[in-house]
Amino acid sequence: MLAFLLGFGVLLILLAYFYFLPGTAALAEAAGDGSREQKLQAYSALLLTVILLLILILMMGVFGFRRYFNHSASRSKTDYPDAWAESARRIQVDQDQDKID
Repeated sequence: MLAFLLGFGVLLILLAYFYFLPGTAALAEAAGDGSREQKLQAYSALLLTVILLLILILMMGVFGFRRYFNHSASRSKTDYPDAWAESARRIQVDQDQDKID
């Protein structure tokens, strides 16, 4: 979990340095030009969606696979008896009915 949080922090720092800081400078240059502003907003929304999806997948990987590595000895095997054998064991038959006249 600590490695995930550390990696996420590094990812945010790299993203801020390489995308958000140049993006704010480009947005300041594009003030007044509507099409450039819309393109920057679309690219930012796409990048945000990809990053959030990546974070979600990584979180599912980090926290979801823990159950596969936690094989405790406290699990017991469920006994499934044979239904026909169990019914034959429980049946009560009179000895007199068993004889054919």
